[in-house]
Amino acid sequence: MINLLNILSEHIGEVNSLPRGCVKYVNGSASKNLCNKLNKSLYRKITFPLIRKVFDMKKQKWNEVMSPEEQERTLSTLSRLKDLDPARKWQWPSETGGISYGTIDEFINNRIPELGFLYKERDGNLEWDPVNKLDTNYSDLAVLITDVVEKSKTFTSEDLLTDLNNGNTKTLQNVVDAVGQYPEVLYDKFISNSDLYTTQSLYYSLQGEEVEDFVLDSMLNCGWDLIHQGGGGDIIDVFLGIDLIMEKGGELKTIQCKKVWGIKNIPSTLMNPDIGAYRIVGNVYVSKQRNIDLVGYGTLVGETIIGGRQREVVLKDKEYTYTDKMVLPKPEGSKYFYVDNPICTNVS
Repeated sequence: MINLLNILSEHIGEVNSLPRGCVKYVNGSASKNLCNKLNKSLYRKITFPLIRKVFDMKKQKWNEVMSPEEQERTLSTLSRLKDLDPARKWQWPSETGGISYGTIDEFINNRIPELGFLYKERDGNLEWDPVNKLDTNYSDLAVLITDVVEKSKTFTSEDLLTDLNNGNTKTLQNVVDAVGQYPEVLYDKFISNSDLYTTQSLYYSLQGEEVEDFVLDSMLNCGWDLIHQGGGGDIIDVFLGIDLIMEKGGELKTIQCKKVWGIKNIPSTLMNPDIGAYRIVGNVYVSKQRNIDLVGYGTLVGETIIGGRQREVVLKDKEYTYTDKMVLPKPEGSKYFYVDNPICTNVS
């Protein structure tokens, strides 16, 4: 498997020596303010088509690059997921950037043949390129757009920033349209020769890999067996949002792992005054929720908690109350939330 952690470990010194995100620009400059402004998902609908156009020129088909052994391993794992319920509808990103729903068979037959990624050749081997994350990593993408504007003779950081501050995206769209006429130039002069547009994704991927390993260790200690672990370029991870697949007593569970800031056992809470709950501090987002059975939350010091769906809590008539809806635990308008009945914990 082409593992992003291996790539990062090999080049961690280079990555750490580069300025991450918008810090490369002078404080107070128009470029710094513009970069910070662009670092939002709000603008992805404008920038996504540009990155898609660039990448489509350079992508290589997954099933043409991956070894037969890797393809067989992936298809075998997908078969295990299919066995859970052949009619179950799963979620994955469509080729156009939207969301598709279908069975595992539909994913294998309709989506996998279209899959393509950017790879880098290193020592005669093709490695999955972290720049694949550029269309979803807003920090790296903000740096790229800002650099393009800085080098432009047509646009200025000041004009684009003013436009965005006024709630107008016309200038940004004009930038994307102009650059989109020369996708190969954008790739050759910016993306292919610079690590500046992967620093944030590599930094957070390393932290994510650490947390994922902590969650895996916790599950193993709780008697679960590992069926599958994702990594850079792994399509089960990238397209289905599944970091780990674990099995215990014939029961298979899909897990997404999330880094959080703190985990604490609270003996008595508002909703559970007698038995308490675990308070999780962290502003996390659980993607592709229909594919996920459990969420593993972990801190960088190794504390972990793994929880499944639990009764939803809502604020009604100025009081919190449970509903009958079962949801994955996640923050709702705050930076902390509770896990009521974890299946596995490692909290000091």
